[in-house]
Amino acid sequence: MLGCAFHIVRDEELSHLLNQLSRVLRPGGLVLANDLLPLISHVNQFSRDGRFYNKVVRSRRRWRKIAQSAGLRARFVTNHAWFRAPGRIPEGHIVCLAASGDARSDSIEVVPPAAQAA
Repeated sequence: MLGCAFHIVRDEELSHLLNQLSRVLRPGGLVLANDLLPLISHVNQFSRDGRFYNKVVRSRRRWRKIAQSAGLRARFVTNHAWFRAPGRIPEGHIVCLAASGDARSDSIEVVPPAAQAA
């Protein structure tokens, strides 16, 4: 699980990382990342405790483009509970990445916990 992808502010560096992951990913394997997945990608800059931070929250479209350049296929899971959570954090939603040459990547299925219990 990549919980720090938004700290990789240059798309070229994220693409390089995903290329390396794609190279070692087993057939049928997945790489999971989390992100805010806004409609439009943007930089989130803030200061805390005297330190300055840059984060890039990427849209689904941008994730797809970067994943495709690394030979991966992207699917997304929206965490609907995140919208009601107090103190929401940018890691609210999940990005599922699979090798695009793998036929199973077309059928990545993620079942929400409520549906699993039924």
